Amino acid sequence: ELEWILVPKGSELVGQTPRDLINEITVVGIMRDGVFLPGPTPAEAFQSGDCLAVVGSQEQIEKIEHRTKSKMDNPESTISVAG
Repeated sequence: ELEWILVPKGSELVGQTPRDLINEITVVGIMRDGVFLPGPTPAEAFQSGDCLAVVGSQEQIEKIEHRTKSKMDNPESTISVAG
């Protein structure tokens, strides 16, 4: 199944590469700043705002989508300061 996944600012995928995801999903392209980069090299680092064209099972895609969430989107990883 082919799916497009956005890499938002603050995502744990920022700075990672297709090589980092090789056991999870196949990245077949990156849309960056309006330019499609087909077949990215294994060392091409993902940037915030990239849209990844990925191929995998629905379960694999859902796992990667979960990893795109910003740390600030996860209430368990935020810090509360009492005043």
